[in-house]
Amino acid sequence: MKGRIAIRLDDEANRLVGYAGLAVDLDPTDRNRSKYLFPTRREREGHLFEFRTALFLYNGVRIESPVEELIVVEEIASVLVAASEWAS
Repeated sequence: MKGRIAIRLDDEANRLVGYAGLAVDLDPTDRNRSKYLFPTRREREGHLFEFRTALFLYNGVRIESPVEELIVVEEIASVLVAASEWAS
């Protein structure tokens, strides 16, 4: 995670499932370094854990009841942009 911002990822029960790493100084010509790092597939105490971004709703744990509007963005960094636009 060196050179990355660590973003905590919690499941719907508010349990830590891992951290995503967002590159802070990404060289767009460097194809060997990803913008994001997500938890890898791992086994612990006989259980297999696999993080799937398509099945994960970042901050979904904060939804306590049905809502009329929900903004969904594809990338974690887009959350910051959407939040700043919404707040202004």
